[in-house]
Amino acid sequence: MTKYLCIPILMLLASSALTGVRAQDPEFSPADFDQNGSVEFADFIIFARGYGKSRKDADFDPQLDLNQNDEVDFADFIVFAKNYGPQDDGSDPPVSTPKFIYIVDLLVGKIEVMDAKSNLMRPDLLVELSQPRGVAYSSTNERIYVAGVDSFYALTLSSEKDYSIPLSDPPDEPGGVDNPRGGFRMVFSPDQKFAFVTEEFVSQVEIIDLANRESVKQITVGFAPLGITITEDGTRVYVATKSRSITVLDGIEQTWQDSIAIDGVGIGRVEISPDGVTLYTAMEMQTSTPSVPLVAIDPETKSVIQTYEVVNSEDLSTQVSDLSISADGTHLYASVSRVVPAAQAGGVFTADLVGSLLIIETKNFTKVSEIQVGGQASNFSVSPDGKTAYVAGFESLQNPVFQVFIVDLESEMVIGSIFGFSLPVDVEIRSEKPVIPTLPVANIAIF
Repeated sequence: MTKYLCIPILMLLASSALTGVRAQDPEFSPADFDQNGSVEFADFIIFARGYGKSRKDADFDPQLDLNQNDEVDFADFIVFAKNYGPQDDGSDPPVSTPKFIYIVDLLVGKIEVMDAKSNLMRPDLLVELSQPRGVAYSSTNERIYVAGVDSFYALTLSSEKDYSIPLSDPPDEPGGVDNPRGGFRMVFSPDQKFAFVTEEFVSQVEIIDLANRESVKQITVGFAPLGITITEDGTRVYVATKSRSITVLDGIEQTWQDSIAIDGVGIGRVEISPDGVTLYTAMEMQTSTPSVPLVAIDPETKSVIQTYEVVNSEDLSTQVSDLSISADGTHLYASVSRVVPAAQAGGVFTADLVGSLLIIETKNFTKVSEIQVGGQASNFSVSPDGKTAYVAGFESLQNPVFQVFIVDLESEMVIGSIFGFSLPVDVEIRSEKPVIPTLPVANIAIF
């Protein structure tokens, strides 16, 4: 019988040396099947011919079973993809260079665009949409995607509208509901063919087929889903809600899979380490003593493995609004807003607002620094090179003008602000990617 094999190339292939996968000559990568010193297209052909075989097959090639589970499957392809191209020579890997900053202004229905190099606004790229909330950039599709309260938009890099589709009814309420959907954050599958969009007001995640420009599924999750993250291989999607759990979705089957209980009420944000072994979130504890911990969670055991308490002893109130993980996974960032006692004048009690960007070193889960950012710090984004953060917020109670603070993370100082917003609710960085190898074909069929 003729056997067909079609392997989609799901990602750009960054160089990454892997060790301990299987016994072999240490001089060569485990995916260097012809052992010529590099993992290239010839190795891909070898891998493709053995794809789908298991140990029970007579022509099973054990060297292709990179994760040693007795079959050559998609998990092995992920390992192969990580090894494809030039390998790590000990030098620092190339990083993306920020090019444009996209700032979503909900109340006026605009997405402002700033040139990251000059810090000047680009009015020619300004976009006007109905109630935009979240924005994300797809380098593969060369599109800017926007989740609105009731619609999903795709924009070209010149800010022209490519298409839009309405967000869908919850699966148990066909025919329409009175509530808006509340689209917000999104993540893409590794091949960037699907977007998973959180919809806060109807407690669901909607899956958008980006190639066919249609909604394909809605999955009910916990109350008020906001934050979302996905593993590098796309097998798991984690959804942060404003409830006592994190929802786990099967990213391949696009179904509900599990939930991870947390001790407090979640803030609706979640991040994952680049290796996929640690989740990060924050929660508000309903205890007699105020407590807002950042926590690191092992998603396999569902247990908290590290905790950092954000509340200071002098705080009257403490809120964590947003989280972000550095590209290398070494630092966790959190935007924090505090209400603290102010100097008393004439016996009258007053309070001040203090916003900050808290930086946590993930290995020991300790504070590296806390950079004051106005009187309130909300949603933010950190550049891939880890040098700059863009934080939405306002200056003070006396000057409650919304702005986006530009924070130099090397000097730990606010170096500027962008004004002119009614309610900035999301910030996205579009970067120029470094040149990295890709497989030379999109699909290969072997007969």
